[in-house]
Amino acid sequence: MRKPLAGLVFRAPARRKCRAGKAKPVRHRNLVLPPPAGWPADRGSVTVEAALVLSAMALVLVLGAAAVNAVLGQLRCVDAAREAARLVARGEAERVAEAVHRIGPARAEFSVTRDGDTVRVEVAAAADAGLLPGIRPRAEAYAVLEPELVESGQATPGPPTPPGSPATRTGDDTRIG
Repeated sequence: MRKPLAGLVFRAPARRKCRAGKAKPVRHRNLVLPPPAGWPADRGSVTVEAALVLSAMALVLVLGAAAVNAVLGQLRCVDAAREAARLVARGEAERVAEAVHRIGPARAEFSVTRDGDTVRVEVAAAADAGLLPGIRPRAEAYAVLEPELVESGQATPGPPTPPGSPATRTGDDTRIG
């Protein structure tokens, strides 16, 4: 059997003469080397990613706190409206403003409307252009007046009182018509 490389002569590559300190790098055509450690293009990428994640987490935390604040304002409006309706139904209308300002959110506005033997109280928080604009907590509560209040004429039966009439109150006004 004949050897496939028989008759071929291999020569060693010619040696290049290099002077000391002037060696040329050897280049290989199809050899791909990994980038050296500390490649300049990757420097600082972890720092940028960490900064983006931390700022996103801070934004989520602030929006979450604003949402919790809005929910608490709504709950305070509900509690204030319910207590004010109970006070009016028992005949203690002069204490409504104090109760709304004590229980309700800061700068809360309220209105009291009587219709026959029922009373409706609406409490709304002041519109703040905070982190969640357009959200204004507000609540309504209904109560049935005590029978002696209806019989004594303190509650006027008839259609609902329109806004702006003496039976509607806002803020510290303590008169009920």
